[in-house]
Amino acid sequence: MNLQRLFNPNNVAVVGVSRNINKFGTICFKALIRNKKYRNRVYPINPKLDSILGYKVYPDINSLPIDEIDVLIIATPAKTIPEILSNISYKKKIKYVIIFASGFSEIGPEGEKLEQKIVKIAEEKGFKIVGPNSLGIANFSKNILLSFGKSVIAFKRKGNIAFISQSGAVGGALLRYADSLGIGISIFISSGNESQ
Repeated sequence: MNLQRLFNPNNVAVVGVSRNINKFGTICFKALIRNKKYRNRVYPINPKLDSILGYKVYPDINSLPIDEIDVLIIATPAKTIPEILSNISYKKKIKYVIIFASGFSEIGPEGEKLEQKIVKIAEEKGFKIVGPNSLGIANFSKNILLSFGKSVIAFKRKGNIAFISQSGAVGGALLRYADSLGIGISIFISSGNESQ
């Protein structure tokens, strides 16, 4: 599998931006637009907003002006995600979906059913899921931050080491530890529940 578009996407859509600066979607959106490459390639989505930080906000994924989306980030509660994914038109070609929400297989049988639903939709629509229950990913070498994690967004040391952590908490702690030792990181992945 070619992961180029996951770690270096041409465009990113973020479902769940909000005027609340502490919401995961808003934190991630603000981190993304710090990178000049994405100032015209990030698409915030929220049916209750018209604009945020000077960007037009789209009501849903189907209303986006592009049909090919490299990375779709979903920062809404777990129970909303199957409907969000189900409603995406087959005209929209999405490569990767990063899901921040917890409340899936890690909580037991009910969450497992919810996770199976989103995996089935992903298989039908042809995209791959990072997560759910993921802190996100980062390509530090290119300053691409697809995460809401404070430890991820604050990390500045570029290097040649990439690492994957199933646990976002452990991954964040390792980033802080690497920073304290002066160790640079190239790519960070929080794999979460590893549903696919």
